[in-house]
Amino acid sequence: MLKKLLFMLLTGSLLCAAVASAKESGVSVQSGIYTLMGSLELPDRADKPPVVLIIAGSGPTDRDGNTADLRNPAGGKRNTLRMLAEGLSEAGIASVRYDKRGVGASHLMSVPDNLRFEDFVDDAVAWLNWLQQSGRFSKIIIMGHSEGALIGMLAAQRTEVQAFISLCGPADNVGDLLQWQLSKKITAADSKANQLFLQQLKQGNLQAEPPFYLRDLYPVHVRGFLSSEMAYTPTAEIQKLKVPVLLIGGTHDIQVLPEQAQKLAKAQPGAQLTVIEGMNHVLKQSPEGELAQMPTYSNPLLPLAPELMPAVLSFIRQLP
Repeated sequence: MLKKLLFMLLTGSLLCAAVASAKESGVSVQSGIYTLMGSLELPDRADKPPVVLIIAGSGPTDRDGNTADLRNPAGGKRNTLRMLAEGLSEAGIASVRYDKRGVGASHLMSVPDNLRFEDFVDDAVAWLNWLQQSGRFSKIIIMGHSEGALIGMLAAQRTEVQAFISLCGPADNVGDLLQWQLSKKITAADSKANQLFLQQLKQGNLQAEPPFYLRDLYPVHVRGFLSSEMAYTPTAEIQKLKVPVLLIGGTHDIQVLPEQAQKLAKAQPGAQLTVIEGMNHVLKQSPEGELAQMPTYSNPLLPLAPELMPAVLSFIRQLP
């Protein structure tokens, strides 16, 4: 789970491409020198439908919400983002979801060691610009899952969108979130050493060294990215949004506790808050406890939590 959060090295304005099926078309955008591949899901017989840009969370996550490292207990195939796109399409709402740099069909590129969190934001803005310039949609909505929620908040500040949806997005700074996750697994002394390292990274000290036993979690090529992400705290960024906001959390989320959604709601009082009973971080219905719910992280046949799509659709249909 921690390696997933830290494998965030993957990350690009405008190009359309090949057709995949009657309802789903392959699309791409160019951001700087990078080309990212994605899928445009269009509902049948829809004239200028709303469209949702779906932004994946941290790690080597593809457009469907799947990760490549099956050895990681938080990895595997679950098709979460594909299910979201299909649910939106069935309700007459279009969507775009995309592979991150170095993942899926976007893997034929060299990801630089100096990758920064802002590169992910640039990529989301590129997709939003393409959607806006296409003239095919009545509304543009950002939907970010986990780390993708913070990416979406920042992208929304740079483009014209009509709404923002956070799915299990954190409220705390990523450094604080990592410290909380690790503190449950290591000794108090080790936790203090980790906290000091993260504080140094947050201050921009890329020469800081993590505790020896945690070096695998903080490889050199990740530290700059992590330091750049620490410059943004979701509770501060969400206050800058001037559009309708939906915040969704799950009571069985072991990675981003439901209290995080409540924190975001306090920071953005106009937001609509929904906490779904029994939903975990990958948006599936699950039992409590880390070990008990791990099978849901790699089961593509398990549907989304039943209350999720109704909450999303109700919010979108109420938009002006």
